[in-house]
Amino acid sequence: MRPDEPTGRVVVDGPHTGFVRPVDVLVDARTHAFDPRADALPLYRNLLASGTVRL
Repeated sequence: MRPDEPTGRVVVDGPHTGFVRPVDVLVDARTHAFDPRADALPLYRNLLASGTVRL
């Protein structure tokens, strides 16, 4: 993230994707802690067990 002084915008750079985009608004947000091992749905446990996803 870097300021673009001439436009007053912020430029977001994706170092892994090469994506570069000027934006007008930034949102500082957090998500709740999630532990798929403790979820009631079997979907997450199965995805972990099969190796499709990892912690």
